[in-house]
Amino acid sequence: MNKLLFILFVNCCYMSIAHAAKWQTLTAEQQTVLSQFSAQWSTLDSVKQEKLQRGANRWLAMDDEKRNNVLSKFNAWQKLSKDKQKKLTKEFESFKKMPTVQQQKLRSTQQKFKKLSIEKQQQLKAKFRQQQQRKKMINKNRTKLQKKTRAITKQRHR
Repeated sequence: MNKLLFILFVNCCYMSIAHAAKWQTLTAEQQTVLSQFSAQWSTLDSVKQEKLQRGANRWLAMDDEKRNNVLSKFNAWQKLSKDKQKKLTKEFESFKKMPTVQQQKLRSTQQKFKKLSIEKQQQLKAKFRQQQQRKKMINKNRTKLQKKTRAITKQRHR
């Protein structure tokens, strides 16, 4: 059994290496974009290589304005704390799991929000924060009430 597992493991490793692209097969432009990976390219599995190649192709297809936009977003991301990055990553994963209709609805709402004046945006944000605080207070009070109810119920059953 162990021999079979070893053979399967070696085959899987070989298959990912066999399908891996050699650095020399990349275009000069792709090599420039992916230059930071040149030394370790041959050790990356084929899935990672393909993902990097697709990313390089997307980058190369962008105009300067889009590239600058992506760079500014990336720099903003880098400035976030690790906790904030984790939270946003988790939220994005949850967004990707939503039905397409719901995703489109959220995107549409966001676009409408961006078109509002800064003052209106701030008003809506403040209103949203107030609603969130109210919800927290309601939940906190509900929890207190539930604890009191349980305590009273326990006393009655004694």
